[in-house]
Amino acid sequence: MWFSLVFLLTLHFFVVRSQGLECYALAGPQPGAQPNYGQVGYSSYYSYGTPMTCGAQAYSCYKFVCAGPRPVVGLQIRRTDKIGTEASFHALSEYMKWTEHWFRVEELRRGAPLQKRIFIATDDPSVVKEAKEKYKDYEVYADVAIANTAQMANRYSDASLLGVITDIRMLSRCDYLVCTFSSQVCRMGYELMQVLRGDAGERFHSLDDLYYYGGQHAHEQVAVDSYKWESPGEIDIEAGDIVGVAGNHWNGFSKGTNRRTGQVGLYPSYKVREKWRIVDFPTI
Repeated sequence: MWFSLVFLLTLHFFVVRSQGLECYALAGPQPGAQPNYGQVGYSSYYSYGTPMTCGAQAYSCYKFVCAGPRPVVGLQIRRTDKIGTEASFHALSEYMKWTEHWFRVEELRRGAPLQKRIFIATDDPSVVKEAKEKYKDYEVYADVAIANTAQMANRYSDASLLGVITDIRMLSRCDYLVCTFSSQVCRMGYELMQVLRGDAGERFHSLDDLYYYGGQHAHEQVAVDSYKWESPGEIDIEAGDIVGVAGNHWNGFSKGTNRRTGQVGLYPSYKVREKWRIVDFPTI
């Protein structure tokens, strides 16, 4: 959490030095956000401060995401420095698979066809061109100038800082996010979304990691039912076992370590629940 706060405060320091149009103010925080991403979201919200001064590129993105027709799905596609080290490569088609799935469900829920609109935040400008060429039935918006400032050669500049802040804010304003939670940018957009919507816990699909913040305590779950392994790579769990989560495979199974037995492997995700740490804050 502290890394997120320091990162946001640093960005805020540089942004208020810029010249340009007044950026839209974040709406007041809404009740109902769930721990733990809700707590981090509120901290991030107040770290940002409002109003802020942003450039014309932020205003252009704002007109598409906030002033245009709804809904809008936000895609945050991180490439460059993370590929092969902290994260795997994910093709645009993987993001669009879950985007299309969300729009289909939303059309059924509303009982009417929707204009499919996506906002792309990326450090790879070629993704924007690919999306516009391959997905003609989508209205695609992305600021290629921001993507260019996110290139490794330009990343440590005021323009790049303004760009990443714009991306984070616009992602938080989207109706749904498809991204990789290995990226801090997407997680921060998701955190701020909790504040703006009250509880946006289900408004995302991550292609890799579960939600986390840097420096957090171990993510643990409690087994609510027993399971005997059926395939190689799976582990046994008994009701009440504590499992340290390593990741969700998004196919019905998660990977983790059974703290009781020391076994490491896959187990059914529906057989566990979150293990919350309840802290007493006595009144003074």
